[in-house]
Amino acid sequence: MIGKQLLNYEIKSLIGEGGMGNVYLGEHVSIGRKVAIKVLLPELASNDEIRNRFKNEASVMAHLQHPGIVALHDYLDQDDGLYLIMEYVEGIEFTDLLKSLTEPLPIDRAKEIMKKVLSAFAYAHKNKIVHRDVKPSNILLTKDDEVKVLDFGIAKLLGDTQFNLTKTGTQVGTVYYMSPEQVQATELDHRSDIYSLGVTFYELLAGFCPYKSMTSEYEIYNKIVRDPLLPLTDTMGAAYNQVWEVIKKATEKEVDRRFQNCDEFIVALEAEVLKPVDEKKTVQAEKEVKAAPKRAQNQTPAPVTEPKKKSKAALFVILGIVIIVLIVTAVITSGEEETVYEPDNTEVNNDGDLAQDGAYLEGRFPEASERRLSSRDVQSLSNEELGIMRNEIFARHGYIFNSNKWSNYFGRQDWYSPQYSGVDGMLTQIEKSNISLIKKYEY
Repeated sequence: MIGKQLLNYEIKSLIGEGGMGNVYLGEHVSIGRKVAIKVLLPELASNDEIRNRFKNEASVMAHLQHPGIVALHDYLDQDDGLYLIMEYVEGIEFTDLLKSLTEPLPIDRAKEIMKKVLSAFAYAHKNKIVHRDVKPSNILLTKDDEVKVLDFGIAKLLGDTQFNLTKTGTQVGTVYYMSPEQVQATELDHRSDIYSLGVTFYELLAGFCPYKSMTSEYEIYNKIVRDPLLPLTDTMGAAYNQVWEVIKKATEKEVDRRFQNCDEFIVALEAEVLKPVDEKKTVQAEKEVKAAPKRAQNQTPAPVTEPKKKSKAALFVILGIVIIVLIVTAVITSGEEETVYEPDNTEVNNDGDLAQDGAYLEGRFPEASERRLSSRDVQSLSNEELGIMRNEIFARHGYIFNSNKWSNYFGRQDWYSPQYSGVDGMLTQIEKSNISLIKKYEY
């Protein structure tokens, strides 16, 4: 392929490889302009579905002219192959950028970069194009921190049946960045991209994809559909609270609860950025103060009317209302907490001591009784494992389970010694907190 000429462009070198084709550096033979030439792999050229997908990419790119999206110069369908002649960008994929960093990307820089990405997608969405494969490796960053979105191979042109290559019930995209509706293979729109952009922004800030620790596609799919992301603040600290709130909104499971467009996403990123002081207004205000007439030194000031003293009785009434509200709130809160700590199918009504010495060290998840857990400890566990972790806490205190499932399960554990019909009074504050956390992740 090196040295081959396509139209006025000579192929100079290989610069990238992908599942559908390779990308070469090309150069105009007369004016020296560099281009990127994407070539469909020869072994796929006879596959009609792949050929149509390649043609789809050309059709979609032809609709887009935006500084944040790689431009298409030409498309060739020849006997020896299919070719996309595109704008050449000297940049680095987000994926490679993150690998090269020795410390996290500064929050402000990440926000500025992400706003440029969102601007590009806002343009695409307004042109009725859904990318459907948003991920860090499909976004380039130049040395000037400009962005270029690429790879529209599986993009969907809404309302265009000719190039709608997938039907409802067919999954498309890269698993780590799929939206819940992509996982479930249901009808989707531009808000699917917004979810994937939220996950991409998470990775840009944290340096890792929130689903990378998952070991199977089923596990990833389950997490995407059911569970929230690992809080960014858990791993990166409180300084990331504002951007984490933005990411949470972008990655809501229900599409109607997400940002409804990229412009809303951008506004949210700018929400806590201080607006610069309007110097013109400040100067004008100063002039008005200076121009105000000064009171003569011998001028008698106008008499000031003293405000009436507030009634002490009114103050006591307000104070009494506040105290009553606090008492009622405390009672309601304590009542809610009681229901959180009950084991499966039981009524807690008894107090007692530990079932046996050393029981805290037994079971699959002894840490649930030894220390306060975080979401990182439980987010990757299956629902069955979460049930075991929670009920082991009660079993360590010798609780007698009414549920056949847990009675049989713990009956097979040689450390379990059933003695009490209720153990709520024995639970430590750490155990209560852990039970509450575990129940949030169970379904």
